[in-house]
Amino acid sequence: MSDKIHSNVTQQGFDKQHLKITQKGFESYNGPLSVYEFVDGVSVEPIPRHDRDRIAATMQCIEIAENGKEVIAGVAERLVTESADRAPKKEVFKTQSPEDKVAEEVTIAEKTIGEAKKVYTEDELDEIIKDGGIAALRRVAETWNVKNRSIPTLRQMVLDAQDEYVAQHGKKLGQIKEAVAKVAQNTAKANDVPEKTIEQEVEDDEILTAAATGDLSAAVSESQNENATSGSTEKAE
Repeated sequence: MSDKIHSNVTQQGFDKQHLKITQKGFESYNGPLSVYEFVDGVSVEPIPRHDRDRIAATMQCIEIAENGKEVIAGVAERLVTESADRAPKKEVFKTQSPEDKVAEEVTIAEKTIGEAKKVYTEDELDEIIKDGGIAALRRVAETWNVKNRSIPTLRQMVLDAQDEYVAQHGKKLGQIKEAVAKVAQNTAKANDVPEKTIEQEVEDDEILTAAATGDLSAAVSESQNENATSGSTEKAE
């Protein structure tokens, strides 16, 4: 309850501060103003806000807070200050850097590609069966959503599912290549790398292989590092 009363008192203007006259010719005024005494232009005692406003309406004054901070006195000045404090702060939008743009392109490309799966060769599957039997093969089969009680049948079902996956995934290779090329071009422009270097990197089989297996970030990082190195070497020459 006491906090509410204090809040109401403050809102009604009963907070007290010293008043200092800054009106030209009255800076060193000694004597009374209204019911308050002034010495060298400063009130002897703190004055309530409504009385400060009344005095400030007749001459230029500043208010002196307990911490020594000085602000221009008067209703007009306070309205301007409080209005600025209440105004919503505008959000400052930063210009997207080349690095941020590259990261954005990588993210978009990775979403386009989707989550890659581990594809096993026949020899690798045979090793898995040899080491772990049907239980190990079933763990691999779960990835491809196939089930069977027979090892030979389940092995073939895994191979068939992998072949279908590779065929569908291969259709996205053009999208992957386009994404890698776009990222490489943005990176090259940022690092001032010649276009010839860009084409070489985009056609690099290792990069496309890494991208096709879902590790596009690593592929692009490798491309960026090699681009930067190549660019530095050509500049030195």
